[in-house]
Amino acid sequence: MMVLTLITLSANAQECDVIYVTTSGASSGAAGTRSNPASLLYGLTLITPTSNRVWIAVGTYNISNTIAIPDDCTLEGGFDPVTWIKSNATESIIMRDNLNLVPANALIGLEGTAATGFRLQDLTINVANAPGLSNSVYGIYLGNCSNYNITRCKVITGSGASGTTGTSGIDGVPGGAGSVGSPGACNNETFVPGGAGGTGAGGNNGGAGAPGENHSGGPPGSDGLTAGCGGAGGASGSGPDDCLFCSPSCGDVIPGSAGGTGNSGIPGSTGTSGPFGSVVGGYFVAGGIGGIGTDGLPGCGGGGGGGGGGRQQSG
Repeated sequence: MMVLTLITLSANAQECDVIYVTTSGASSGAAGTRSNPASLLYGLTLITPTSNRVWIAVGTYNISNTIAIPDDCTLEGGFDPVTWIKSNATESIIMRDNLNLVPANALIGLEGTAATGFRLQDLTINVANAPGLSNSVYGIYLGNCSNYNITRCKVITGSGASGTTGTSGIDGVPGGAGSVGSPGACNNETFVPGGAGGTGAGGNNGGAGAPGENHSGGPPGSDGLTAGCGGAGGASGSGPDDCLFCSPSCGDVIPGSAGGTGNSGIPGSTGTSGPFGSVVGGYFVAGGIGGIGTDGLPGCGGGGGGGGGGRQQSG
């Protein structure tokens, strides 16, 4: 009769292919054994083709640099640091602070670049908030990796930094109001022109006043030369009939009224939004700064004064 003996390799047995890691493990020397466990970072340097299982005891492992995931290895947490029995009652936590970004704008816990044949199991990976502006946060960053497993891992990352704030557009400066057009004058044998239109910036001047014609006054002054911009023309003047040389004894002669005030300039436009962020070389890069607003348009001149009232009458 043939008797078969089944040999079971338990988790608490000494295993030659296991590297033992604890929070208080040694960082040099003959470390990595059950009796003399290694620190996390030093334990990773002990990985060989034949010793490629890293058992990570429960507790918190504080790191300030990104951990590069080796090829063909298993990083497994949840072990009791005394008995090395797996329970997962307490977590094995890798705590990444916000120092030493890789590259200049990425805060990463564990990174695999073209890594293959690895397994991450029963680990909690915490990463701090990103420092400064325009930085991204990754718990586990993998690029071009193959043949890997991530099992029962908890990844908790802090907040990525805000993107660069776009600069507000410069408000356009309203153009000054055009000056008021001059009133038309009472004419005396000659037709006195109406008042000049107000002066506006950028050539947007008001229209000129009309000349006086007779005792009923000249026509109203013209509106501003730019449609919807310059002020309105002044009203006509007036005067009495049979007024000799516009004598005061003939009664009041009313010149044309002043032209209206020109409109203010148009405010500048709002600055444009900055471009969206993008991925460059596998890492997120924040967007750019918004554009600058345009200057306001100039103000417009006032309208011209109305024509003067009254003209010479022979008695």
